[in-house]
Amino acid sequence: MCGGRGTRLATDREKPMFPIRETPMVEHVRQALAESKVERTFAVTSPATPETAATLDCPTVETPGEGYVADLDRALADDRVARPVLTVAADLPLLDGEAVDAVVDVASGSLTVA
Repeated sequence: MCGGRGTRLATDREKPMFPIRETPMVEHVRQALAESKVERTFAVTSPATPETAATLDCPTVETPGEGYVADLDRALADDRVARPVLTVAADLPLLDGEAVDAVVDVASGSLTVA
């Protein structure tokens, strides 16, 4: 989920593109997912995050940017998104593949890492 405006960051940058150690937060999350058992990744973007959508090397699901729950509902309605679903927020730069796998291993269906 990488469609947030990041208003509390007091920056003009898109929230997912906000750098942590010179790397955008969303890239830290993407790397964690790449190192995990997750087989397919989508970036769920909004009109507030066009740079994020253009930068990421994965399919995107464009949402209207009406809020987390509404955008998640829109993403889950996309025919390309198969169940079960692991939802991960783009602002978790300390996430790693081992932590993702630990969550996936105990899950019995769709879940969110936030």
